[in-house]
Amino acid sequence: ITDVFHLTWQHDLRCNFDCSYCVAEYHSLTEPFTTLDQLKEKWGKVFGKVSLQNKKIQLALVGGESTANPNFLPFLQWLRENYADFLHKVTLNTNGSANQAYYKKLITLVDGISFSTHSEFFNEKKFFSNVLTCLRYAKGRVTITVHIMDEPWHRERIKDYIKFCEKYKINYSIDKIHGNYTVKPIKLNPNKFDFNNVRIFY
Repeated sequence: ITDVFHLTWQHDLRCNFDCSYCVAEYHSLTEPFTTLDQLKEKWGKVFGKVSLQNKKIQLALVGGESTANPNFLPFLQWLRENYADFLHKVTLNTNGSANQAYYKKLITLVDGISFSTHSEFFNEKKFFSNVLTCLRYAKGRVTITVHIMDEPWHRERIKDYIKFCEKYKINYSIDKIHGNYTVKPIKLNPNKFDFNNVRIFY
């Protein structure tokens, strides 16, 4: 679509994960959450520049971890109420760590959700349950994608993620890790999902 301006906006650095391959420019465990007023102010400045393009905006929201910020859902609601005429689509990346009630609300405010696997921290059962919940409530309106991080220490388990996505016809990609990451033994989150006996909770 030629009349769409694609914008990726890193609105927060705060994240609840600290992946070994994620650089400081993309996340922080201690950065204060951006307040609702700050989010509105920041967006106003961004929009002021982008609106000069006279195009609808396809907005990709990234962190940090957007869902960790308690002000994020209220901001999305405000954005939809005040800028709907200017937005083509709104999407975001998430590590899947919020609860299902949160994602049920989130899915009413966005057009796409991309879940990323991070073996050092994520809870597999919660993660994939959230993916399936969103897939159900998306009802074809919201695009659901799983980005499988190509972690060298985790490739055997990655095979199960691929099979799961293919079984439930979930869009997925294998994402290469850029930059340096630790080569020391990785301590993985022990909460594993039984892919052979999946139960879906809505």
